[in-house]
Amino acid sequence: MKPFLTQLNYNFSILKKTVNRVAKNPKFIIELAIFIKNDFLSIFGCYHYSHNILFITGAPKSGTTWVQTQLARVPGYNIRPIRDPDGCTKNQGICSEVFRTMPSKRYSVLKLHTRYNTNNYLVISNHVNKFIVMIRDVRDICVSRYFHVKADENHRHHKLYNHIPKEMGILHSMNQMQEAFIDWIGNWASFIGDSKSDILLIRYEDINRDPYSEFLRILLFFDIQVPPSLLYDMASSKLKKETDLNKVVQSNLGGRMKSTARKGIIGDWRNHFTPAHKKKMKVIAGELLIQLGYETSNDW
Repeated sequence: MKPFLTQLNYNFSILKKTVNRVAKNPKFIIELAIFIKNDFLSIFGCYHYSHNILFITGAPKSGTTWVQTQLARVPGYNIRPIRDPDGCTKNQGICSEVFRTMPSKRYSVLKLHTRYNTNNYLVISNHVNKFIVMIRDVRDICVSRYFHVKADENHRHHKLYNHIPKEMGILHSMNQMQEAFIDWIGNWASFIGDSKSDILLIRYEDINRDPYSEFLRILLFFDIQVPPSLLYDMASSKLKKETDLNKVVQSNLGGRMKSTARKGIIGDWRNHFTPAHKKKMKVIAGELLIQLGYETSNDW
């Protein structure tokens, strides 16, 4: 009886959130209709894909939301609310319960920021045969994080970043990055190496420069075929006119039209780093930048 009541309460909470979203933005009903259609046709066997779950893990600010929302455009796939009763995802972890909440006879896109360790990898590989890891130049992540926090009123450092000079804010952002970004990227990159056929490493810079080729590579990796027109639309999806996170569309329509991008400029760190920033970053991430090919030496 207890599991039934738990599931009933969970379904009611999802319904309540859905009603609230429709009330705030009527366009959400279009996304809801697509969601229902995808699941309905999947249940009746109209889609036949090799992977029930397309799992993406990436460093924060590395383009994971962009990729997630575009993979959800593949007919049949839906982005679903993550149920995590034990809170295992709060510290970039993962547990089987998260995967078990994904319906077995329907298709899902699941995006998290799961860090690498042996247990996390085993949990993921026990539930999916293949998955994506996304990384980005940590210098650009630092700048992106700084502006994101400045605009996010709910972030614990929002007030701080809006009351100190930008130079101090970026230095503070660097101090917060080591485990959440630098170790995250370094550990996954070292583990993947050149021999992990079940993991596709995606660099934000590559998908930013040539989204068509990278989305094609992702689809081929998951054995998914789509019409050329859909692939073109996916590749053309990046918001090119965004100039400030404050002006970004945050409509959150079923997970498809949400964006957390700012400008997405490759090498934007050069417009904001001072000599002190460069010195600090070389200490905490100089070797990683060389390891990943972003630099050939510490002379930058």
